[in-house]
Amino acid sequence: MRTACVNPGRLLELRTAAKLTQADVAYRIRQHGHKANERSIRRWESGQHAPHANVVPSLAEALGVSIESLYAQEDGADEEEDEMHLRRVAHVLIDKGEHQMAIDLLGRVKVMEARRRSREDVRA
Repeated sequence: MRTACVNPGRLLELRTAAKLTQADVAYRIRQHGHKANERSIRRWESGQHAPHANVVPSLAEALGVSIESLYAQEDGADEEEDEMHLRRVAHVLIDKGEHQMAIDLLGRVKVMEARRRSREDVRA
């Protein structure tokens, strides 16, 4: 069973689409009070490491994307684990006082879950 985490390939894709360097992303994350440098971003993109859950909202904001887009996996990936990880991020947001962002994220997780279940029903 794989550990649900930010999709490294997707992270690289989103960063290059935004025309940002690894240093740019690290700088933007540091603006939110998190420790990050080019090496951190490089390791996240290569899959050697994954960002902590409390950094993910800042990472998404730095790239100008939604949190769940960082978790988008290739077909056949374990979506249920991704949903679980997104719920964990929502709890971190609640702890930080970002209640509306957490509610929005949990709403999108429900949509993901409903889509996954409907695909499972079709297969059965």
